[in-house]
Amino acid sequence: MSAGFPDRETLVVCERFGLWLRQGGGLSVRGRPLPSGSSPGLDFEGYRPYAPGLDPRHLDWAVYARTRELQVREFEDEGAGLVAVLLDASGSMGIGRPSKWSLARRIAAVLCYATLREVHQLIVGVVQEGQLHTPPAQAALSSAPSVFEFLGGFAPRGATDLEALSDLPRGRARGAAILIGDFLDPRGGGAGLEAVQARGFRLDLCRITAPGEFDLPAVGGAVHDPEGQGHRV
Repeated sequence: MSAGFPDRETLVVCERFGLWLRQGGGLSVRGRPLPSGSSPGLDFEGYRPYAPGLDPRHLDWAVYARTRELQVREFEDEGAGLVAVLLDASGSMGIGRPSKWSLARRIAAVLCYATLREVHQLIVGVVQEGQLHTPPAQAALSSAPSVFEFLGGFAPRGATDLEALSDLPRGRARGAAILIGDFLDPRGGGAGLEAVQARGFRLDLCRITAPGEFDLPAVGGAVHDPEGQGHRV
C-alpha cells in the first residue's frame, strides 16, 4: 500500500477539475444524468441490500416478507454514462523521479473522482503482470475513498502486457475508456486495445514518458531493464 495516497495536492486538483467540468458542461459521456439525479429506466437489473441514502420507494416488501431482509430493486440507469479508467502498472512505469506511475495514478484519481461526482458509473482497472485487476463498479462519490485505496495498492512491476485488457467487463451501455501508460508492450498491445473498443467503449490514450528514458547510453555502458532480469550491456 502506498502511504499518503492521494496527497493533499491531488485532492485539491480533484476538486478544481470537478468545478472546471461543471462550468464546461461535464464529461463527454453519453447519457449524462439529469441535475436532479439518476433517472431509472424500465429494465430491472436485480437487488441490493438497503442502506441509508437509497430511495425507500424501491424497497421490495415481498422479498422482505420472505427473507426479513430489506432489499432495494435496481433498474438500468438510462441517465448515467459509463467510464472506465485503466492504468498500466508494469515495471517501466517506475522510471523517472517522480516516477511515471506516480503521475499516472494521480491522473487516474482525478478522472475517477470527476466520474463519481457526476454520478456516472465507474470501472477502474490496473493492468499488471498479464492480469487486469478491477474492483466492483462504483457509481457514487462516497466510493471515492475505496477507489483511492485500490489505486494506492499497486507498485510498478513486471512486463507490459496490454492484452490483459481483453478481460475488461462488458458494460450494459456504451461508454468512454481512458488508458494511461507508456505503451511499451513488445507485442504492441493492439489486441487489448481492440477488445476495449469491441465492448462499446470510445477509447482515449494518455501516454506518459520520463525525460531521458530513450537516450542511448555510452558504448559498453550498463543499461537497467525495469521489465527484465537486471542489467544489460
